[in-house]
Amino acid sequence: MITHAIAMSGRVSEDGLSEVIGFILILGLLVVVLSLYVTYVVPSEGRTHEIEQIG
Repeated sequence: MITHAIAMSGRVSEDGLSEVIGFILILGLLVVVLSLYVTYVVPSEGRTHEIEQIG
């Protein structure tokens, strides 16, 4: 159930809604970028480090 803040006039207040949506989108983008980094870059660096130890 979605609840909205009701202003003094009795109307539904949507002040700050765009800021919340923007924050959620930026947070989601950050999660995607970090997960891609962990998926592709970290194993590559680990592989390079292993090769240096062997050789």
